[in-house]
Amino acid sequence: MWFGRIDNPKDIETELTKVSSAIIQSFKKACPQRKIGKRNRVPWWNHELKTPGKKANKAFHMAYRTREQKDWDKHKEARRAMNKKLS
Repeated sequence: MWFGRIDNPKDIETELTKVSSAIIQSFKKACPQRKIGKRNRVPWWNHELKTPGKKANKAFHMAYRTREQKDWDKHKEARRAMNKKLS
């Protein structure tokens, strides 16, 4: 790339615009946009398994926040229910 003559700050701005444009064009040519594919989904995961998982997660966050044994027990119970559904 050939730079023009730079005599004042406006010339610097003009040349920087040219360089920036060249970089952006090069990037777009080297890395074209493409559609991202779907995530790999597990065929056996369904709504019936999702509900106990959400309950166990919610119970964990509550127990972590309160640090009370009764909340940890609720979390363990919800976790067991989720694992039972998975089995």
